[in-house]
Amino acid sequence: MSRERVYIPNPEKEPSASQTYELTNAENTVVCVATVEYATQAGAEEGKERKIFRRFELTINGTAVDLLSATGMNDAQYTIVVDNNSPLFDPKNNEVFIPEPRTLGDVFIALHEFGHAEQYKDAAWKSESENRGLSPVGNFTFLMDWATEKGVPKEIPQNTEQRLKEISIMKKHLQDERESLKTEEKKVDVERRRKIEAFAEAYDPEIKKNVDTIIQSNPPSKLSLWAEYLFTFYDEVRARKPDAALMEKIDSYTSEIDAEYKSLSVKISNNDRDQRALEAEFFSLAEEYLDWMYEINNLVVGRLERDATRRALLWARRLKREFSIDILVRFRINRESIVSLFSETQTPLTAEAEQIIDAFCEKQIATGTELLQFALASYNAAMQPLAQYKKKKE
Repeated sequence: MSRERVYIPNPEKEPSASQTYELTNAENTVVCVATVEYATQAGAEEGKERKIFRRFELTINGTAVDLLSATGMNDAQYTIVVDNNSPLFDPKNNEVFIPEPRTLGDVFIALHEFGHAEQYKDAAWKSESENRGLSPVGNFTFLMDWATEKGVPKEIPQNTEQRLKEISIMKKHLQDERESLKTEEKKVDVERRRKIEAFAEAYDPEIKKNVDTIIQSNPPSKLSLWAEYLFTFYDEVRARKPDAALMEKIDSYTSEIDAEYKSLSVKISNNDRDQRALEAEFFSLAEEYLDWMYEINNLVVGRLERDATRRALLWARRLKREFSIDILVRFRINRESIVSLFSETQTPLTAEAEQIIDAFCEKQIATGTELLQFALASYNAAMQPLAQYKKKKE
């Protein structure tokens, strides 16, 4: 059961803006008008903002359809983010990155990414969605089980496969443990900042100003810089020659907060060491089978990409059938949109990718179906079907 996205905009923290785009066909005749409303939010990087879709409407002859609602992307669990450079679906944060609807091609790219988001809700596709893009160590067990289910001939001896599965499971356990430790480390760091600010203000407001300046110039993600402003603060205090009682309090406080933080740092360091050891053993055992594993992984990715394209085309046909909005017509190609199809897998673009893009863009005109077929090729997803792969191996 979906929940409608409810926005309570904050004029200062989340200003919004509307924009209208005329989406035209190859003859420059308007097919429909896209009206979008964006909310501005703080981005993950310090000082950077990002635009969030609050509304995405397609209109023709007075009839409007909410594209987010029509595709199920208005569910409150999703955040639809504007990204003209690298469209993708991030299942970890339930964020869908899509381009602004500058052309009909951008609408198709958006529908394709919505298809990936829908896959994640589909029990038949969720496992493959969760394991795409992972390293061979991380998804080895999944790949083996998938290959068995699909009847793909295996090239790995049984005893080697068993040990690699054990390593993969241990690696996953260590990854989960590390994520938990990093979360705890961040909490400790936030508490340290809070305490040191309070301590500084109680000692001398002037020192508090210095501490604030140092803290504000170092985002929370840069935990390694903690010592830098921690010791800057204590240098300030010591320079004023505090009495012995205050010095004892400072030293006691320093020991207390350092102990917990250092303990976590040691655990994280040990975790990293253990993960590196497992990876070394994995790749030593799997070296001669890696090409086969990557082939299997590409088969999984190919299935996901083709299915996301299938879902996109179904939505496009529904728009035509139910709302008379025909986005399946031929339109003019936007090179920037085409480049974005390669950005997730190739950064910067290789010379070969540039040539492929140039060859496609030379046509100047394409349909949404042709664009999505080209997108499949950019992911190596327009490969031989699974049946042909099995026949080749046999």
